[in-house]
Amino acid sequence: MRTFLRRAFYSTVETGTKFEKRVFLLDDNKQKISIWNDVPLRPVGETDPAVFNAAIEIPRYSLSKLEVRKTEEYHPIVQDVRKNRINKEKSELRYYAQYGFFNYGFFPQTWENSIIPNKEVNNLLV
Repeated sequence: MRTFLRRAFYSTVETGTKFEKRVFLLDDNKQKISIWNDVPLRPVGETDPAVFNAAIEIPRYSLSKLEVRKTEEYHPIVQDVRKNRINKEKSELRYYAQYGFFNYGFFPQTWENSIIPNKEVNNLLV
């Protein structure tokens, strides 16, 4: 019987609260690593071509709008912030209006830039 879900766990560490809260990924040596750049797309030693690593930013049934901060070192997961609608000089944390019924995330070591042609993607479109 084929296993449909395999998990490889890294440990995490949270720093700060509210606007300064950051969730970092740690390797086996308890050193911070980049969620986006240092986690391989495929698990080490995996032979099944349909198995990939995934980073879940927003777990299902969560209201917090979380995202990977691409501009910070180690790409931590942070809560999204927006300008207050009444007082534009204040910021506020963003939340969803209802619970999400699925996990939301991304595959590590992947990106796409609409300005730079990507031959792998273009070959699929032909």
